[in-house]
Amino acid sequence: MDKKEDVPIINREDLLRNLRDMTEISLSHMPLDQFDETIKILKAFLGEFFGIQNEYTFGELQDKVDTSPINDQIKEQVISLTNRINKTLYTKNEIKEKETQPIREEFEEIMKILVPQKGNFTTVIPEEKFALKKIFHKKEELPAEKRDMLVANAKEESIHEVDKPKETIVEEKPSFKAIVPEEKPTFIKPDRELGKDIEKIKTSFSKLENPNQFLELEIKSLESSYKIYLANPNEEQKAKIKLKIKKLNSRL
Repeated sequence: MDKKEDVPIINREDLLRNLRDMTEISLSHMPLDQFDETIKILKAFLGEFFGIQNEYTFGELQDKVDTSPINDQIKEQVISLTNRINKTLYTKNEIKEKETQPIREEFEEIMKILVPQKGNFTTVIPEEKFALKKIFHKKEELPAEKRDMLVANAKEESIHEVDKPKETIVEEKPSFKAIVPEEKPTFIKPDRELGKDIEKIKTSFSKLENPNQFLELEIKSLESSYKIYLANPNEEQKAKIKLKIKKLNSRL
């Protein structure tokens, strides 16, 4: 019977470094006039780094960046870059090489900071906020001698356990706490004016001579957020929807 080969353990740091290498190679072969393809490569990298599985808008990416544990300086760089891309998409009918070059250079700089080739990722993510630390570190297998010694010690302990006198277990009487009635949640009435504002945005978008597909995706995302808000109204969600409405109105 053939002995199975050991499968090498690949941690998240190594995967992200491989992704960075592939991204750099793809960009190096991408002509500067291919703006849309450049953005696809950029979104694929950032989506993987920030853990966004499906197709996403830059507004959704910015929300994810805001709540991520990376340091504030890099957050600002990523958000600034996505704002620049949005502005280019919404204001330019024909995107030329001079618009693509600075965006690509800024993205490559961010990529190098997010995924350093050497050292660990705590230069980007503070140690106390390093939620993925266990995933990032490689699993170390114990040497054979140490593993055998631990097994032998465990067997010896189990033998001595048989000789020990049995302990008398004293059952503790349960103590009953006073039952405090739960407070009923206060119902928050949803702000229906937000829905009217969204309808106005949709009307304005429908009147555009050259509607932008990315802007259309942003509006659909806003509608989805509003439906979730109606099902479970809360002030935090309401504030986010108001901010999205404000951003979209500034682009129309």
